[in-house]
Amino acid sequence: MSVVIDVPRASALNRPDLDQDSTPVPHADGLDPVINAARAAGRRAGERLALTPLTPRQRAAVAAVMGGGR
Repeated sequence: MSVVIDVPRASALNRPDLDQDSTPVPHADGLDPVINAARAAGRRAGERLALTPLTPRQRAAVAAVMGGGR
């Protein structure tokens, strides 16, 4: 069985708004911009995963990896 992912991964190469040379800007929440970017990426991944039809076996594997396994 194979899994097809129809959404390409986001990378700095296809994200011109992520400039590696830019200086960090202080944010109201006080967190590092890298942490904010990682959290946003995690949210987007979770939203995509929630919309992906999974078999019970795949769902169990995802739950085990994400800490929701029994």
